[in-house]
Amino acid sequence: MPTLAEAKRAIINAETAGDFAAADRMRRVVQQFEGGATPEPVGPSMLERQRQIQAEGQAKYAAARAAYSPPQEETGIFEDFTTGFGRGFVGVGESAALGLAALAEEETETQLRDRIKSVADSFAPEGGDPESFTSGLGSAFGSIAGIALPAAGVAVGAAPLGASAALASGLATGTAAALGVGAAAGEASERAREAGVSEEVRSAATLRGAPIGLLEVLPMARFVKSIDVPILSKLVDKLGPEQVNTIGEKVRSAALTGGYEAGQEVAAEALQNLNERQYNEAVEIFAGAGEAATFGGIAGGILDLFLGRRARDIKPKDLHQD
Repeated sequence: MPTLAEAKRAIINAETAGDFAAADRMRRVVQQFEGGATPEPVGPSMLERQRQIQAEGQAKYAAARAAYSPPQEETGIFEDFTTGFGRGFVGVGESAALGLAALAEEETETQLRDRIKSVADSFAPEGGDPESFTSGLGSAFGSIAGIALPAAGVAVGAAPLGASAALASGLATGTAAALGVGAAAGEASERAREAGVSEEVRSAATLRGAPIGLLEVLPMARFVKSIDVPILSKLVDKLGPEQVNTIGEKVRSAALTGGYEAGQEVAAEALQNLNERQYNEAVEIFAGAGEAATFGGIAGGILDLFLGRRARDIKPKDLHQD
């Protein structure tokens, strides 16, 4: 007859082998032998073991589901470009509206900001690959259109109302300037909000960022040749002449190699970064400027190729005369 110790080892061996029924039978015998006393624990019961196995299986299944990533569908060039264009177009309006909302008190601004973002999200197209080159190029075109189309619409709409050509041009320029300034102010405000600075610091950053939007409408050649344009000279005093002179050199290079639009993108991105450096020294001055110049330069070059001569009202015979 086996000893009590041998019986307990047999229970362990049976459970190790997966024979929980035999282990339970031996456990009952041991309990009877000990006069009903609770035996020393020799492992979980069959029911407990089954629950443990079930819990482990559920945990593995949950982990597998969490780690599973469905295969990404291939996106086409047309889809990437059109969705990028839509996001760029809507983004300009969203930033301009956020810049306008920044003029309100904090509580009112927060409410307006939530509404603006909700509306922008409802209009922004879904789909495509936002990280693709084609989507980035489409976004550049959309950003240009977000300012150019409303301005052109104002000029066209003013003509039937009896406005002179000069007045219509002034209204269009004012519209473009308002959108550019508002969008730049909105971007500066959102950068400061993301950095978690105080309301006072964010308001100051928003005011400094607003004039940067004038680069959307000021002639790029004038900016490159003369840094001390009245509106920009005040910004130079705020941000530091040495850094802005460095920007001027970069803008000259970009304007020569990538067109005016590329230079404008470099200047605007760098000035926004300089503005952010007033409260966040970690940001690099030309961070993101290369990508912005690439997309902006390509978009500006294509638009100039097809629309530049007509926009400047230059006729082919004038070119021959020159």
